[in-house]
Amino acid sequence: MQFDRAEPIAPDATPRTCAGCNATIRDTYFTAGGRLICINCADRIHATKPPEPGTKGLLRAALYGAGAALLGTIVYFAILAISGYEIGFIAVGVGWLVGKAVRKGGYGCGGWKLQALAVGLTYCSIVGSYVPLALKTIVAKQSQSVAATTERPALQQPSSSGTSGVGLILGLLILFVISLAAPFLAGYHNILGLFIIGLGLYEAWRLNRRPQLVLSGPHFLKAAG
Repeated sequence: MQFDRAEPIAPDATPRTCAGCNATIRDTYFTAGGRLICINCADRIHATKPPEPGTKGLLRAALYGAGAALLGTIVYFAILAISGYEIGFIAVGVGWLVGKAVRKGGYGCGGWKLQALAVGLTYCSIVGSYVPLALKTIVAKQSQSVAATTERPALQQPSSSGTSGVGLILGLLILFVISLAAPFLAGYHNILGLFIIGLGLYEAWRLNRRPQLVLSGPHFLKAAG
């Protein structure tokens, strides 16, 4: 049922019909979204549980949201690397992008599960943009260390491509875990950064609120006279 346009009630406007089932309203009615509905439709709305995304919907929302989060990380990192500043509207844009993707993946159901998913993915997307910067710093320091040891005998420089690959993956995971806590480690010195992150999280949360239809009533028609 759609209740998107209000219709004023005039005492002599008869007959009046329910916006949900087109039944004639003779004495008692409710309003929903500015439209008149009958008692039977009001009871159905009360009895109907809000739609749930289900397991399939959650997995689909997680997939859509993860893709949007990855894209948001790339964009956020690019702007952060170029400008050197955390720009608030970029965080909001990341939250909007992830929130929209999660809502679409969850079939538009909304609710706390999708809200938690969207907020978590948005946070990971934003703080994940610091990982490439940290990795760049580490690589630069390692390059200096390697340059200082290039004259050592080859026997003192054992290496394994498999070991280095595993080490790289573990290193990236460690950097990501550290990045999750990084915004809070600076305390009040990073209050602006926390505020910016909060803007993005709120946007993702807002976009996945469960749609609600507020009923008002019962009301009684006045007799024409």
